[in-house]
Amino acid sequence: GFYTVYDNLFSQIAYREKEYAVDLKVSKEIFPSFGNSSTSYDKVHEFYNYWSNFVSNLSFAAEDKYNTNEGEIPRHIKRAMEKENKKSRDAGRREYVDSIRQLVEFIRKNDDRWLKMEKKRIEKQKENEERRKQESEMRKLEKIRLLKEYKNDPEELAD
Repeated sequence: GFYTVYDNLFSQIAYREKEYAVDLKVSKEIFPSFGNSSTSYDKVHEFYNYWSNFVSNLSFAAEDKYNTNEGEIPRHIKRAMEKENKKSRDAGRREYVDSIRQLVEFIRKNDDRWLKMEKKRIEKQKENEERRKQESEMRKLEKIRLLKEYKNDPEELAD
């Protein structure tokens, strides 16, 4: 089903990131899993927060256009080749990360857990807004009442 497919997919992505990461810290990083239909709000939120801001630590060396280790290459040409390779790797990384982020957004829009949580969050936000309006109105009415009392008998309030 929906949860199994995406849980497996993100587990594979996490495995690949850990296995082939350039940075050793990533191999110890804990990637939040997608979970299932009964996963808690905190875990679902953690998943979407992490993967919506995902940055890959893969090397993307396969994107290199030039092999700078072949033969004797003049230094200035080698630097230019390395610069082009870096641009290619960065473009490959950007494309990969963007595709994962787009997938996360697509999943979020179709995830019943997220939709239910968003509905609850919006309802709570509306309730809080309504409560703030009522409190504000009560303060205004209290000020008006005090002002009327003051106008009727200013000496009584001074005591």
